[in-house]
Amino acid sequence: MNISIKLSVALSCLVAIASTVNAQDRVEPKSVFMNVGMGFQGNRFNTSTWRPSINANIDYALLKNTTIGLQGNYYGEQIAKDSRFNSYALGLRSSYYFNSVLKRDDKRVSYYAGIGVMYYKYSYSDFEATKGKVYIPLHIGARTLFYDSYGAIVELGFNDMQSIKIGFTWILN
Repeated sequence: MNISIKLSVALSCLVAIASTVNAQDRVEPKSVFMNVGMGFQGNRFNTSTWRPSINANIDYALLKNTTIGLQGNYYGEQIAKDSRFNSYALGLRSSYYFNSVLKRDDKRVSYYAGIGVMYYKYSYSDFEATKGKVYIPLHIGARTLFYDSYGAIVELGFNDMQSIKIGFTWILN
């Protein structure tokens, strides 16, 4: 299944769930959001399978509809009997929520896009192959709340760790 079909299915599920709940998503100054999820990216390391990474970020709303935050990602895989691949990324991200621009009265789903700066590092355990780099990831996504303080996210990322992220979100304040 290609990425556009997987993304369409994931976003359709999010919209279907959102249409059955009553909570309203809001991005007001001083709001704090925590997101934890799994990221998936295919065709990594000469394989055709989709393998999950672990992702977490915490975002703070500086202004209405604008957040900044910290993000961390980890991916590890045993690629041979004596060889393990590990990678992680740490960095900053910022998002802008478009609901007010789109003039949407339905506040059950928030749509956002953003940019960041990340440090990505990977290593192989069986030989001296460690490499790191700084890159600029982009993301677009949607979030819905099931109740006043928690819900789900779906995010499409353009970076080294995942293409699609699916996870849970909490409002911490």
